Amino acid sequence: LPPLPPPLPPPPPPPPPAAPRPAAPQQAAPPPAAAQPAAPRPALPPLAKPIPLFLCDVGLANWAAGWSTGKKQWCCQHENRGCPPVPPKTTSPCPKLDCRIGFNNWRAAWSKAKKEYCCKHEGKGCP
Repeated sequence: LPPLPPPLPPPPPPPPPAAPRPAAPQQAAPPPAAAQPAAPRPALPPLAKPIPLFLCDVGLANWAAGWSTGKKQWCCQHENRGCPPVPPKTTSPCPKLDCRIGFNNWRAAWSKAKKEYCCKHEGKGCP
């Protein structure tokens, strides 16, 4: 048998821990940079038109009798359709002149128009 090789030498000892490095002198922080304007945001795509609660074109020809109250209100408010007609602004006719009022002093109390009216219609207050 061949002779055995000599034994291996022991491993070297570990290196000593490194000494802490001295801290570098603190340099003053640079002044803050002027605020840069924000980069423009990319334009968002247009929003899709929301789905209406009611289809106001459907049944429009017979809206007064065919639509629910809710549909009438919604379509009138949002699409100006199915709104109740607005009555024309009118004034009431003037009441007839009462030829009994102030008759005992008609010459001084009645207007020219009342004198003419009462004379023509009731034969009172005629000159």
